[in-house]
Amino acid sequence: MQTNESDKMVRPALATAPGEAADSRRAFRRFGWYVLALALVFCRPLFELAWYAAATELFSHIPLIPLVSAYLVWQKRGELAGMGARPSRWAALPLLLGLAALGTYAFLWQRGWRP
Repeated sequence: MQTNESDKMVRPALATAPGEAADSRRAFRRFGWYVLALALVFCRPLFELAWYAAATELFSHIPLIPLVSAYLVWQKRGELAGMGARPSRWAALPLLLGLAALGTYAFLWQRGWRP
């Protein structure tokens, strides 16, 4: 049986040098702390969502979403590791829109507007 080059799965190395391995571990650790902080900040709504999902048949799939997402990321981990981070100026747009909305709200609040 012949195999084509396209049949072979190419997985880039996660880290090629000791410095890169340390950077990768550091980035993963930072990401873990970030996820933990978000989970703590949103623990009450997450708990209520889990409780609601357990009590409602229609939304019982909600606890599976993070598990399926983690599985899909794990399947593409080689590809994702090889991509690297590319900064984009478009990332500032949601920040600027949020700050503009917050500024507008503060301005209207000072003028006596109440939601």
